[in-house]
Amino acid sequence: MASSSSSSSSAYGARPPPPPPAAASHPSLSRNNVILVHPAQRGNPVLQHVKNAAYEFSKDVVADYVMGSTCAVFIAVRYHLSYPKHADLRLREVGQKFRLRVLLVLVDDDNNLKALQELNKACFTREATMIVCWSNEECARYLETFKLYENKGAANIQEKAETEFVPQLNKVLTAVRSVNKTDVLTLLDTFGSLAGACHATEEQMVVCPGLGDKKVKRLFQALHAPFQPAAKRTQQPAKAPRFSSSSSSSSSTSSSGVPLQYARHAAADAEDVLLPPGAPPLAAPVERKQRHITPIVPTLP
Repeated sequence: MASSSSSSSSAYGARPPPPPPAAASHPSLSRNNVILVHPAQRGNPVLQHVKNAAYEFSKDVVADYVMGSTCAVFIAVRYHLSYPKHADLRLREVGQKFRLRVLLVLVDDDNNLKALQELNKACFTREATMIVCWSNEECARYLETFKLYENKGAANIQEKAETEFVPQLNKVLTAVRSVNKTDVLTLLDTFGSLAGACHATEEQMVVCPGLGDKKVKRLFQALHAPFQPAAKRTQQPAKAPRFSSSSSSSSSTSSSGVPLQYARHAAADAEDVLLPPGAPPLAAPVERKQRHITPIVPTLP
């Protein structure tokens, strides 16, 4: 047995070293179904909480974690305080190789405001997205979510449009204040259709159980309100005619026989004066100059 083993080893050369134990939870899965982890992250407590997705270490990745077209660079606040340039250098190494680049920040220090501002600036410069986590479990949940939703579109988080009649009617009528789904079913059972409820009067709606006076008034007003409200017309008040700058004559009296100085004073005191039809315009207002009167103090003999 010993000779056969020695001959086989001499024929095929030295036996290669055994591969390192796979850290993935499911080693049978292909590389496309696992999170690729950089060897520098070995021993990170975050990996102990990754349970809903498989992972394995790979020397071919540049980022700390690779989930398909998404990558993540991990850094803790305490580590950033000791090595402030590490996050920016790691993001520069990643470059534009991935569609989504995430900086996964673990807040493990109370003095974190300045550190988060510096990390946010680095993400803005390198066009990355910063995600702040407060525990290792939260960091693991983000990695699992990125991996599980790797090949899923945005339709999974979008609101699903209802195609049935009753859910659509519930969505329309429950927009009215205090109207619930039970009231909608009551209206359908009483009037048979939405058209029957629209043609019903307030007296007929009040008879329905669960519909009070206030609810009926709001519902009746909503069903009979126009879809396009009429535009409000704002009536601007008529502007009063202002005085004309041209005087009728250069004489000391106006055309109406009023002394010109009195007409000027009246125009200066009132800005807008409604003149009767056919009346001549008043003269332009003249700026008054304040006179300084020196008081005369009598001298005693």
